[in-house]
Amino acid sequence: MLLSYSIFCYNKIKGDMGMKIICIGNAAYDVTLPMNHFPIENKKTRLDNSRIECGGGSASNCAYLLAKWGMETYFGGAVGDDYYGNKIFEEFEKIGVNTKYLQKKTDVPTTSSFIITNTSIGSRTILTDKKKEMTMGKIDVDDKFDMIVLDGYEKEFALEVMKKNPKAIKIIDAGSMRESTLELARMVDYVVCSHDFAEEFTNKKVDYDDMRTLIEIYNKNKKEFKSYWLKKL
Repeated sequence: MLLSYSIFCYNKIKGDMGMKIICIGNAAYDVTLPMNHFPIENKKTRLDNSRIECGGGSASNCAYLLAKWGMETYFGGAVGDDYYGNKIFEEFEKIGVNTKYLQKKTDVPTTSSFIITNTSIGSRTILTDKKKEMTMGKIDVDDKFDMIVLDGYEKEFALEVMKKNPKAIKIIDAGSMRESTLELARMVDYVVCSHDFAEEFTNKKVDYDDMRTLIEIYNKNKKEFKSYWLKKL
């Protein structure tokens, strides 16, 4: 949500709410389980509240929120031809996300994630079943975009869109240190990275009370990327 809001504010300040945006990456169906402590192994545990079910994934969430806030938004990715995949399509189309580049695959199930949230300390643990076969097939890109938002997945399609839209503003939400994420991060204008990405890339522990280490992390990233922002999650 932080990335989506930043993009929204950027366009609001510039007075250009007519920008055409495509978000490319993972589309999953999330089941969130709120608890007031982390579950103990081999014990029955009651949830704090009813579970929450909805579409998820960094790029997917970004597309949903930008469309909700009135921006022309497309999503590029893949889901299965199943219940969860249909739900993701329905949510996108209801909120106004253009699904022209969202493919349905008949041989791979939609990625699902179960998220355990510890409400007492604000932590989250994510269990996911994304298959390596859950990726887009070849698809022609015939739209012009002003902004491209990535999450490190669907690298080939992302490269194709960037090639056909060289003047677009390019942003990546770098959640984890995958090879594809690092490759794309070196090609975009802005890198918004997580704790995990920053720590794995720099081999340094992120501590917001240790200004010296934060400066070292900043300087190393500055050498690699055009511009980056460490999100506090």
